[in-house]
Amino acid sequence: MLPPLGQLPYLKELSISYCYGIEIIGKEFYGNNSTIIPFRSLEVLEFEWMLGWKEFYCLDWFPLFQKLSIRYCRILKRALPRHLPSLQILDISECYKLEASIPKADNISEQDLDRCDSILVNEFPSKLKRLVLNRNRFTEFSLEQILFNNTFLEMLIVDYSRLVGCPLEDLHCYNCLYTLL
Repeated sequence: MLPPLGQLPYLKELSISYCYGIEIIGKEFYGNNSTIIPFRSLEVLEFEWMLGWKEFYCLDWFPLFQKLSIRYCRILKRALPRHLPSLQILDISECYKLEASIPKADNISEQDLDRCDSILVNEFPSKLKRLVLNRNRFTEFSLEQILFNNTFLEMLIVDYSRLVGCPLEDLHCYNCLYTLL
């Protein structure tokens, strides 16, 4: 079990790596003190190489949360926070079994999804500058869905070989796009 790190009122960045024995991150992570808002100053949360991690009990209240990175957590199945109003960077890599929707966050400017076979992308944020969709199977979207109302997009990296339903559309009207791979 992880200690109640959510009770640290001034914690801005938290990185948890190589905790192979952790299977569930639950309510104990936030703490049991009802008078303190958990993680009220947290801006960056990173998880890496949590090879036994299966489930994340998420609260939807991270008022200052700007970056979420979950990398190499290969058996994590669920969940992600649903509403993160301040989130700017979302990086999820090699979470093969993650069955979750991308959090609702209108301020995301960078979104990287790499080898996340079961992740659901409902919509793309309108302020997106960088989008990477790489080596994801069973992801369905259209470039029109990405680019519609997204005039800030500068970098788009898409692996078309594993995607379903991704036709190439006319890109001439997207003048901000300077990298397309």
